Amino acid sequence: MAVLKVPFQIDYSGSVSRVTSFETMINQQILDFIVTSPFERTVISNYGAGVAGMLFENEGSLQMAEWRTAAMARLSQAVPGVRIIELSVGTPPQIQQDPETGSTIQVTVYYSIPSQGNDIQTFSTLVPRLITEETLL
Repeated sequence: MAVLKVPFQIDYSGSVSRVTSFETMINQQILDFIVTSPFERTVISNYGAGVAGMLFENEGSLQMAEWRTAAMARLSQAVPGVRIIELSVGTPPQIQQDPETGSTIQVTVYYSIPSQGNDIQTFSTLVPRLITEETLL
């Protein structure tokens, strides 16, 4: 099985770049879910984590805890065959303030794939306020 590579690229032969690694496919699905806001997709209105809405919340707040619980439940539905263990959101250790992107948060997802032995995998990404193809590289 092969899926399109994220971000979209053309390979050396002029074809669309594809990914065949199952772990990379899962990571791309998690990334897509994290950077999508609810109601951004009209047909699947509850798809997405809505991380941008948590940008200015305190890390230990009740609203952050409620968001985390709901996002984990929706992520479990969005990425079938994967058991979500933990989803953490916080400030990166060395945050750089950039006038174009503003504040940035780090989202880390701990998950396992039961069909491949239940080893805990980690996916982590920085989510800036302004999300573009360049910020996802």
